[in-house]
Amino acid sequence: MLISKILFVSYLGLTASTGFIMPAITGTHSTQLAARVGIIDSHIDFDGPLGDKAFKNEECHLELDSQDLVCEISHGRNFHNQANQTTPAFINEQSADVVKYIELQEKKKKNGFLNIFDKSWMLEKQYDKDFVDQMMLYRKNAHGTHVAGIAAKNNDHIELIQMSIIPFKSEPEQIPDLSASEEKIPSPLSGQQMASIESYLENHLEAVSKQYDAIATYSKFFDIKVINGSYGIPGFRNTILVKCLKNGVMPLETQLNYLEHKYTKKFNDVIKEKLEQSPDSLYIFAAGNSSEDIDKSPSMPASIKSDQMITVASVSKKQTLSSFSCWGKKSVDIAAYGENIRSTSPGNIEINMSGTSQAAPQVTNTASVLKDMKADLTPSEIKYILMNTVDHTLELREKVKSGGILSKVRAMKAVSLIKDGHSILEACEQAYQDLPERYIS
Repeated sequence: MLISKILFVSYLGLTASTGFIMPAITGTHSTQLAARVGIIDSHIDFDGPLGDKAFKNEECHLELDSQDLVCEISHGRNFHNQANQTTPAFINEQSADVVKYIELQEKKKKNGFLNIFDKSWMLEKQYDKDFVDQMMLYRKNAHGTHVAGIAAKNNDHIELIQMSIIPFKSEPEQIPDLSASEEKIPSPLSGQQMASIESYLENHLEAVSKQYDAIATYSKFFDIKVINGSYGIPGFRNTILVKCLKNGVMPLETQLNYLEHKYTKKFNDVIKEKLEQSPDSLYIFAAGNSSEDIDKSPSMPASIKSDQMITVASVSKKQTLSSFSCWGKKSVDIAAYGENIRSTSPGNIEINMSGTSQAAPQVTNTASVLKDMKADLTPSEIKYILMNTVDHTLELREKVKSGGILSKVRAMKAVSLIKDGHSILEACEQAYQDLPERYIS
């Protein structure tokens, strides 16, 4: 059972920098906080197998109309809508059929067959458009629970805390159609048009900056040691093109490149500074699933470079880069397995999912274990150990900075050697001698 809890009283402190409400604390922090892990994602269902691993805290907020103090038990903070401390339940009458369908799929895998009634019901559902839409919605909204389950797997001491930055999706996501940009003939933007777009980008950057400021402040307050971010937002080229299309214009390539470079750099500098306000936190981000070199086409926040941040690509069980995975020899630090990963899902079931979203929490899981083994390891030291104990492959030497795939067992071996008095450099080198690489292509 987890014993490291924090108790709160009904007193509010409002941080000037972020504007979000932080409850005061009574008593003292437990010293056993090494494995507290934050999951920046959508809602996490803690009613199933993750329940005992949830960090439960009492949060308070002021009702905007009545100014009454309202407190309720939650599992973290919603940075997307700060006044809303809870998110809608995943399991309802509609999604119950989805859960049943997934359970029958698993039953068929296990037994090799289904009875005629179950088989007929599944066939009927496959042609039900409303059901198919609900299935897609369920899988999207299962994302946070699935990621959390990977981060917590085989780690009995972990404490998970939900940090919700991604809103609950009540309907299928509408992705902007940029194909119209190919039909428009580029023409020079006037000074007024450029100013309008830059004003929009400045407001966008400020809004995102406030979210990251809140995340870092919250992480520092709760002493969260490892933070998983299996998400991404479009790069600024996408954002600029969408805004231009809405305004009925198409900039010259030189103008587009100028705006993209300027605001990508500003984003990197601003968000890096915000996140590093929590200096004891290690941030682990998914590289993205658009099959791009993010050195050339930056992805946010995966392209941010910091000793406190690790970006993760996905590989298959054959140790090759996943077809969907982004890469980048300068921007991506390490690879981990991200295909057909089985993990927790709302409704107390398990499903397989693939993506760099599934690769990142593999690294998060290992980082939290290393922190548990030696609590005084800094984020940069954990990053160094993870990157210098990988299984190297020829393909990844040209794709990611470390040149290889996460090796949990070798990283743990290195930390045990550090505890025995070796330097970090010596420990990583010795770990390869004790546990030679098995997968070198």
